Amino acid sequence: MKNKNILNSNLYTALRYLYYFLTTNLLFLLVNMLFFVVFFSVPLLVENVLIYSLALIPTGPALAALFFSMGVLVRQKSLVPLKDFFRGYKDNLKVSLVFWVIQLTLSVIVLVDAFYFYTKGSVLVAIIFALVFVLLAIFSMIGFPMLAIFEITVANIYRSAVVIMWRYFRKQLGNLLTIIAFAVIFYAFPSEMFLFFFSLIAFYIMRSNQTMFIDLESQFSQINGSYERGTHDD
Repeated sequence: MKNKNILNSNLYTALRYLYYFLTTNLLFLLVNMLFFVVFFSVPLLVENVLIYSLALIPTGPALAALFFSMGVLVRQKSLVPLKDFFRGYKDNLKVSLVFWVIQLTLSVIVLVDAFYFYTKGSVLVAIIFALVFVLLAIFSMIGFPMLAIFEITVANIYRSAVVIMWRYFRKQLGNLLTIIAFAVIFYAFPSEMFLFFFSLIAFYIMRSNQTMFIDLESQFSQINGSYERGTHDD
């Protein structure tokens, strides 16, 4: 009876979630080790944008795995971190890689253009490119959670993202602002937040979008397929 009380206690639940966030976040960081090596060894300059872009390529499948894992945690209230992370990585590898390379390429182009026009004194044009970058960020914020839930092609990610942006713009904007808030906290407490930062953001987005995914599942069934990822046991 005492053991059952411990397993059902709020403290045990909190520690269990802490373990899930920590382990999944460390797996995400491990898969992105190439970027961190570049970040700490190559100056962050416009001239090195190609090096940074190449180092960021593995981040796409890693994000798909992270969102998949956090989606499982949101729905099932439990997680097998290593198994679920690499299942999400393997199942979404091809689509997430193509989607991410497109997003990364477009993002680099608009950021470089924004920097170029800003240095030339064309602040308004630079702001326009910066807003395009924000739009691309929102598309990524929609696309990776969708990859975690549905079997979907890259083309249909963009089609669905446009519909979601139109119908749920305030929700997605709220998610973006929350990510910015997390980033501010990370800046204030980098040592503590680094161990949980990415998994916490992914968990928040997956939890925030659950109602939206349920609403869209029937409407997008012909586009996204009837099979929902992460809801069935192997």
